[in-house]
Amino acid sequence: MQSRKSKIIIFAAATLLIAAILGAFSEADVKQYQGLVASKSSVGESVNKAEKTTEQPAPESNTAIPQAKNTQIAQGLLTAHFIDVGQGDSILIELPDGKTALIDAGPKNSSSKVTSLIKQLGYSKIDYLIATHPHEDHIGGMSSVIELFDVGEIWAPKVSHNTQTFENFLDAVANKGLTIKTAVAKASGTQIFASGGASMNILYPFESSAPKDLNDWSIITQLEFGDTSFLFAGDANSSIITDSCKKPISVLKVSHHGSKVGTSATLISKLKPTNAVISCGAGNDYGHPSESTLAALANTTLYRTDLNGTIKAISNGLFVTFVAEHYNDAKEAAGVTTDEVTNPQATVGGEVTAAPPTANTDAETIVYITKSGSKYHVDGCRHLSKSKIPISLKEAKAQGYEPCSVCNPPT
Repeated sequence: MQSRKSKIIIFAAATLLIAAILGAFSEADVKQYQGLVASKSSVGESVNKAEKTTEQPAPESNTAIPQAKNTQIAQGLLTAHFIDVGQGDSILIELPDGKTALIDAGPKNSSSKVTSLIKQLGYSKIDYLIATHPHEDHIGGMSSVIELFDVGEIWAPKVSHNTQTFENFLDAVANKGLTIKTAVAKASGTQIFASGGASMNILYPFESSAPKDLNDWSIITQLEFGDTSFLFAGDANSSIITDSCKKPISVLKVSHHGSKVGTSATLISKLKPTNAVISCGAGNDYGHPSESTLAALANTTLYRTDLNGTIKAISNGLFVTFVAEHYNDAKEAAGVTTDEVTNPQATVGGEVTAAPPTANTDAETIVYITKSGSKYHVDGCRHLSKSKIPISLKEAKAQGYEPCSVCNPPT
């Protein structure tokens, strides 16, 4: 019977021969393999060393660790903050490479909430600023953002509005010496950015669009990061969104604060969002969200700024984890069940897996695992340098993971 070392040498020689035939290795690679074949003892030593240091695969479990379908998935995290600005919209997006995007800035009376969050997170620049349409509840705080921060690109639809709010927005742009890029979904595609493995594309308005309703000028964008995707639709009509978006998504920013014209059963059936966020003011005069919208989203995990405050959606490219400012005010009658708000879900490639925000119980405590390891860790552990997958402590234990002896996570 051949020894282990002999098998390795034969394997290395065969690999070298195949590589030479296919031209897959460089000259340096060939020399490296030649050296491997020539040194039997070093082969044995390196193999033995690898056996001792390689972390063993995780034990088999009924629940498989979610794997990305996209092999080019980027490293890091993408976080979307759905800011509680009352009756309005504002979403701050932190990209994996440190850049930022801001979709709308809420009404003027909530501008300090937007600017304070940006400062709190340590940013001095908004790389991509998107004004979906010129209504005050979306751009009222935009002039403050432009005045207080460096701004890279500004995107807006090619439509104006005869209001002081819109004039203030244009004046702020001019005072900074900036220009506005026209947001239009060209047939060849229009991309706002491709940054840190994440990309955002404009789906609407089309080049031929000329709607009469200002809401229907809303820029519709799709943000993709690995196997996860977000759809931001401003205040657009549900029929426009249905025509613009061609595939299912992970997270839907519900259009027009949950009004009946922004969401339909047909739209939800097409998009199949696992999670949705409604941005609306508590006790607003419009009755948002509507009963029909809540009915259409009955099978979707729903978050609302009027009930949950500012909401964070964190994607690692495999799935999306939600963390809300508070959960106690959500009522089942409002379309959010007790289980949903105390145990927020994570979207895994369109499926749902338990991954709640940090709290005091095993079901609500977040720990981290790796793609091939058998241990669970706390954030910052050196073993998370190559992969970092959030999971609840309860689920980690159920899958057979053991606590890391280096970072000493909760048990």
